[in-house]
Amino acid sequence: MCLTLRLATPSASSSLIHPHSPHPLHALITHPFLVAAYGPYAASATGGNGFARDFLAGIAAMYSTPFFGYFPAPYTLEYPTTILAVLAFIVTIPIFVFYYKGAWFRDRSPFAQDLGTKREGRKKAGKEITRVEA
Repeated sequence: MCLTLRLATPSASSSLIHPHSPHPLHALITHPFLVAAYGPYAASATGGNGFARDFLAGIAAMYSTPFFGYFPAPYTLEYPTTILAVLAFIVTIPIFVFYYKGAWFRDRSPFAQDLGTKREGRKKAGKEITRVEA
């Protein structure tokens, strides 16, 4: 599968990047990848991605003030920021594991095998999009 993303320089007439979108690069990079990777399940994948992102951003308002206010006066910024940095590092590790060992996981996944079989059938019928350009 070939996934090519061509990022154009936005102009006044360009509809490639929505001017009010808070994450324009997120939409340009993540959504074409999800469509290419999940095929017929792309709507669920992009919907789940958006829901998780918005839900986590929404609940962050409930815990951020108590979290940053919990630590003693000279370290009200340093400790919570360090804790968040360590958590960010830990949750980033699986991204690299899946990037480098993705074929191993796909070989053992019944869902990935089924999706691959269906994709090969669509490719033989000439209905598979192998190139995504934005």
